Amino acid sequence: MINSILLLSILLYIILINVFIIGLIKLFALINDKNTFNLPFLSVIIAVKNEEKNIINLLSDLSKQNYPKDLFEVIVVNDHSTDKTIDLLYNNIYDLKNLKIVNSEEEGKHAAINEGIKIALSDYIITTDGDCRVGKNWLNSYANLIVNEKPDLIIAPVNISKKNGLFSNFEIIEFISLAATTAGSEGIGMPIMANGANMMYKKDLWNTYNEKYRNIKAGDDVFLLHYTKSLNKKIIYLNNPDAVVFTYPCNSIIDYINQRIRWTSKTKNYSDIFTLYTAIVTLLANISVLFMIFRIIFLKINFIMPISVIMIKIFSEFILMWLYVNFFYKSYKKSFILYFIPSQLIYPIYLILLFLGNIFIKKRWKSKKI
Repeated sequence: MINSILLLSILLYIILINVFIIGLIKLFALINDKNTFNLPFLSVIIAVKNEEKNIINLLSDLSKQNYPKDLFEVIVVNDHSTDKTIDLLYNNIYDLKNLKIVNSEEEGKHAAINEGIKIALSDYIITTDGDCRVGKNWLNSYANLIVNEKPDLIIAPVNISKKNGLFSNFEIIEFISLAATTAGSEGIGMPIMANGANMMYKKDLWNTYNEKYRNIKAGDDVFLLHYTKSLNKKIIYLNNPDAVVFTYPCNSIIDYINQRIRWTSKTKNYSDIFTLYTAIVTLLANISVLFMIFRIIFLKINFIMPISVIMIKIFSEFILMWLYVNFFYKSYKKSFILYFIPSQLIYPIYLILLFLGNIFIKKRWKSKKI
């Protein structure tokens, strides 16, 4: 009986992963690379807090955009930084003529973004983070999709920059699994995640969302996605490699744990049924894997069926992530093959510890409890 329940949990997860694989295949069959001459004006909003080590790199990238300088603005909202972030912004060494700097009155990323949107000149709001890097055709990729598809919200890919070491590569592969799931779920028309480091939404959509969710301190990317989904608005994934945004890996294991606990802590406030189903099935499947291995080792149960199902699970995850890497992160293909199996050995334990940490550990962001 116990074996049947454990196997069923894993099989439900395998089915889910294969549905996301179908979604990715469908998504990649529709390449968003149409060019347009009717370029829209865009507002890029960046909420920053203590980003003195990174913000200059992002401003450099934005100054090199292959997009008309008079057709976009960059609004950086300072969320009570205590380092030299604001000084670096005012120095504006890249002479961004379209740069606007705002100090947020209230604390929190939501309030900072809202401050930026208040003064934005465009109806199209593109967000990224102060610790990100963007390619020179980043805005072009958005503009083409906006003009050709007229979406209300765009989800776009985010990768973690390559770094040596087992822990850093575990972080990268775990992030790839989230990114691939994000893309695959949108490919079947049931998006469950978005990343505020790379997304677009219409100003009026944010304003109606803000009336309902103004007290949220963070997590607007996913909550806004779910809100948009509930209104049956048009959501599209920007499946163009030029749209990829790169962010840096966490500086330490403690930073990584705090970040992941902060992310997962939002799950209890989700109202989207398919997102909750995905989270629950994923957790139960990985708990079942550990229980199954325990029973094989210590209770000497027949291992042929359990091991076969676990291997199918691992193979399905590999295919899902490989499809994403092969399209959005080609430079990581060799490292992915090298570190995938070690990451698989760690992941079930990590997921359970993350679940427990979310219950017992206080959430922090930029050294502040939230």
